[in-house]
Amino acid sequence: MWWSVIIALVVLVLLVLCIPLDLIVHVNTNESPACRLRLLWLFGIVDQDLKKHREKTAKKEKPAKAKGTKRRHGITPATICQVLKTRGISSQLKRLVLGIYRSLRIKELAAHLKLGLENPADTALLFAITGPLNFFFSLLPYKITIAPTFDSDLALEASIHGIARLWPVLLLFAVAQFIFSVPALHIARIVIRARWKKAQ
Repeated sequence: MWWSVIIALVVLVLLVLCIPLDLIVHVNTNESPACRLRLLWLFGIVDQDLKKHREKTAKKEKPAKAKGTKRRHGITPATICQVLKTRGISSQLKRLVLGIYRSLRIKELAAHLKLGLENPADTALLFAITGPLNFFFSLLPYKITIAPTFDSDLALEASIHGIARLWPVLLLFAVAQFIFSVPALHIARIVIRARWKKAQ
């Protein structure tokens, strides 16, 4: 029956969304490229280099816009004020941020930063301010250090490696909960009404 097929598809989609995504970030200012991003999904079956994908997309030519045409989006300062005054939107935004935070988990994070100014005395003063941060970082379950460098030139060296895990089902639930909330629907009505008036 058709309804059993629909139920099977919904269950299949939910099972796929329950599979976590791993985002691997590697930053090293002494290497080229300095930043690399990888996305792993389906337990490593899908392995995508996001930086290469972005470079391929950037090479595609964008369609030229007609000269003399202005985009009429209908969003005025009055509309923005109405949106900001929407009752309950702040609590819904907080709930959205918490939902996104719950859908993420940092599996690994290691960062080593070196800071240096042209004047070694200024570097020492800077490290006197930022140095105590190492004590705070030592309380975290991650390896993060900040060290001074007394080279003659201005220097900022960074070596960062991190792995973040994302559960798509939790993210989708948080976003859907925000989109279908009463304040979000009220904002959508305000924006649609403003654009409709602008089109007239």
